[in-house]
Amino acid sequence: MGWLFQYKPLQSSEIVPYLIKEVSGETDHMRVEIVDSAKVGGTVYLAAKVTDKATDTAYTTAYVILFKNSQKDGFGYKDMSETMGPCEASAPDRLLAKLSPVDDLPSHPEARAWAQKWRTACVEGRKAKATARKMSDALKAGDVIRTAAPLSFGSKSFQTFKRSESWAGKGLVFSALHETGEHAMLIRLRPCHLATAERVG
Repeated sequence: MGWLFQYKPLQSSEIVPYLIKEVSGETDHMRVEIVDSAKVGGTVYLAAKVTDKATDTAYTTAYVILFKNSQKDGFGYKDMSETMGPCEASAPDRLLAKLSPVDDLPSHPEARAWAQKWRTACVEGRKAKATARKMSDALKAGDVIRTAAPLSFGSKSFQTFKRSESWAGKGLVFSALHETGEHAMLIRLRPCHLATAERVG
């Protein structure tokens, strides 16, 4: 599904209720109820209970909804289910706990595999962020770390980084170092890179 836009932007407090209303509903054959929701950055995660009214059987699956909201473009969103393999994977544990086992989803085996991969990414991503947070809290200006693999920045790649002294206390800013140890550029490292980095100096 592509992006759907409306001209009028929404207040921040209106975004989740609006998307819940858009996803939930009832037909002669099916009923969709939202049992949990979470907004993380520009993404809303919904746990949706889907009931087959003919058999009175139900399962709960996740929806991942990207949204944009501005005075210029209005409010727009793009929704997808967990079986579509969405890239955004920051759903909280409490929401994941309300989902049905993957094998209970009425989907093709390949789609269920995508759902399992997405759920695993949510859990592993949260662990990586926790590890990265510990690393960032422990680093002081001047400390040097080495990432698990070289990181590319334009046409250049680096694997050794020094916590910048000039930006200490203003976020995770590092100086990318040449093999000679000379400064190349100031950059920011993603949590996934910090999580697997080692301190070397």
